[in-house]
Amino acid sequence: MPDPWANKLREKMRRISRNMTATPLACAVLLLAGCCCCGLNSPTYSPNWSPTPRPHIQNLTDADFDSAVLRNGKPTLVDFWAPWCGPCQMVDPAFVEVAEEFNGQLNFARVNVDENSELAGRYRVWSIPTLVMFHNGELVAQHEGVPMSADQSVEESTRAWVVQQLEELE
Repeated sequence: MPDPWANKLREKMRRISRNMTATPLACAVLLLAGCCCCGLNSPTYSPNWSPTPRPHIQNLTDADFDSAVLRNGKPTLVDFWAPWCGPCQMVDPAFVEVAEEFNGQLNFARVNVDENSELAGRYRVWSIPTLVMFHNGELVAQHEGVPMSADQSVEESTRAWVVQQLEELE
């Protein structure tokens, strides 16, 4: 019987190598390195997870990304995620909290990399979750992985990163 995780891994590697300028070997190394922390062993991991819907967080696609993010005068924070990603599930409550706190100062959006691989390739999203800040049509900051530090929660670290990016924009 074929292993569904192995099939998913092979498909993801094909998608990455098709959309990235990296060699297939480099894609395999990145993919396997990312799988070490994918959360599959986490007791809260759910393979069919989707982020918490909020009216002030847009779900974007390859088709509407440019108009919603790049042609927008307001800074926009984009969360690149996938339904099978355990760390993405960890970041979601922090992203929602930051979106509620900074609603009005920033726009917030999500991109499912499995469904919108062109965007992941364009912005070199090598691992997820990845938070990307855009302003005036330009990528101004990018954070890969779960924002955390020894003395702060994921929520506090995510907020601190957003505050730092906003200060640098001023």
